[in-house]
Amino acid sequence: MGKNTLNLGLQVGMASVGFDATRLYNPQSAAHSASDPAMPTASEKASVLDAGLGATWLAPNYYVGLSSAHVLAPKYNLGENFSSHIPRTYYLIAGGNINLSNPLYQIQPSTLVKYSGNVWQMDLTTRFVYNKLFNAGISWRKDDGFVFLLGASIKGFNVGYSYDWSTSAISVVSGGSHELYVTYSMPIDLDKNKRRSSKSVRIL
Repeated sequence: MGKNTLNLGLQVGMASVGFDATRLYNPQSAAHSASDPAMPTASEKASVLDAGLGATWLAPNYYVGLSSAHVLAPKYNLGENFSSHIPRTYYLIAGGNINLSNPLYQIQPSTLVKYSGNVWQMDLTTRFVYNKLFNAGISWRKDDGFVFLLGASIKGFNVGYSYDWSTSAISVVSGGSHELYVTYSMPIDLDKNKRRSSKSVRIL
């Protein structure tokens, strides 16, 4: 049995926002006017201080995490007549390992909930793992579609494939998307403490 661990994280950076009015198509109509003083007429840019934070609780057979991006909800101005802000975004993740009667098989359910600007999204995923080497699973996204997953972990290599099938209106013009990834971890001995570095290749 492992130990429970609490991980905390803090991120500080800059957010850059830009708007190029010279490339805006603004047809003349009762609702549109090229002389509208609220409409920028040049390229505008703004940079603001941004931050994020999060916490994750890791237990031997489950994990729970909560994080927030754009904690400061930074405000920015583009020109003299337009201002807005970047809304806070909250993430909740949870998952676990369910050991079956046959020790070679394991089920790994997980969920991700995202909330931003009064809009929320949810992903539910279930993976079936065989002998800690091969896995297959399915993920459901609220109001969007399904993702089918296949993967393997052999001698430091992690190889995976996923097919994203949309059930939303975009499915009329999209046949789905494919993703293939390969990662490799190698042991590195630093100060006699064994650590692992990772390299990855992803094809979208």
